[in-house]
Amino acid sequence: MSNIAELPTPVSLDLVDLTPAAVDAVLGKYQAGSLTMTVAPGDGGIGIRMGSAKDLGEYEDIVWPPAIPIAFVNDNNFAARADTTRALGRFVTDDTGRAVMLEFGGRTAKRVA
Repeated sequence: MSNIAELPTPVSLDLVDLTPAAVDAVLGKYQAGSLTMTVAPGDGGIGIRMGSAKDLGEYEDIVWPPAIPIAFVNDNNFAARADTTRALGRFVTDDTGRAVMLEFGGRTAKRVA
């Protein structure tokens, strides 16, 4: 019953471990319109958390969805750690290797911090 349609089992992409400098180059906040994406270390690796870029006043302490843990398939492209069969997004870097934009969830977010 697990494969009724007899589709081939998806193959996991090869994952890479980034150097500490490459990790530091992507950590930060990115903004696309009223959405902020925060890339930060978490349990077992890096995660991306989405939230509002607007001042929420008394609702600032609202609990946002948990961060999405990511795994890198190369220096710029990443997959969700829960599904490494396809790339989920990528970081766009400048000449120094520092991420300046994040393409994720159908959005391109500019680095703001």
